[in-house]
Amino acid sequence: MLPFLYVLTIVAVSCCVSGQVLYPPQYTNTRIVGGEEASEGVAPYQISLQGAASGQHSCGGAIIDERWIITAAHCTRGKQATSFRVLAGTQDLQQNATKYYYPDRIVEHCNYEPRKYRNDIALLHLNESIAFDNATQPVELDHEPLVPGSRLLLTGWGTLSLGGEVPARLQSLEVKYVPFEQCRAAHDNSTRVDIGPYAHASIAYYHDFIRTHLSLSETETAEGTPEEMKVLRSRRHCS
Repeated sequence: MLPFLYVLTIVAVSCCVSGQVLYPPQYTNTRIVGGEEASEGVAPYQISLQGAASGQHSCGGAIIDERWIITAAHCTRGKQATSFRVLAGTQDLQQNATKYYYPDRIVEHCNYEPRKYRNDIALLHLNESIAFDNATQPVELDHEPLVPGSRLLLTGWGTLSLGGEVPARLQSLEVKYVPFEQCRAAHDNSTRVDIGPYAHASIAYYHDFIRTHLSLSETETAEGTPEEMKVLRSRRHCS
């Protein structure tokens, strides 16, 4: 089984508006190069986050529960939940879908830093449950830390070349995990290779962020705001 963190990789790099890709300013090589069309059923958790009005693909995401989607915070920043719709159960953006799901709440990581893309993670709560079938399933969360050399599967609709069009069919690419410090050293310690002070946190802490929020969703305040949320390695709380 491929660890859960891999889902986040393409989530954060496949943003576009009206068919034109928007790249995070610090990351100009955000594309799936050397990838190929994903085999059918390889990622039943993969969703396309789209504009509710335009119907255009804007970001990728993954199903983690029948009412929850995980995506990148820079995809949702400054936007209302009602401005999105979620397409699930297909690998073809041009396929006529008979069912879309609509978010009613966005929960961004409380320590998200937009300028540096630290803690670039957000959860979307849907206004109804996803109907699971063979083509639509939640991602399996991995609790173990990554091991150097582990095989990683990236999936998404990221462009195949810088500035290119978003492909209609889901793409996939297999790579190997490289520890953060090794990656940064290979780039001469460039500040552009910076995912925050929790870069070395294990998958379990990403899962902790999600699991804690899901459990608290049953004990929310009257306003619908979670009482608190554990975050990554530091175990700090968000109000």
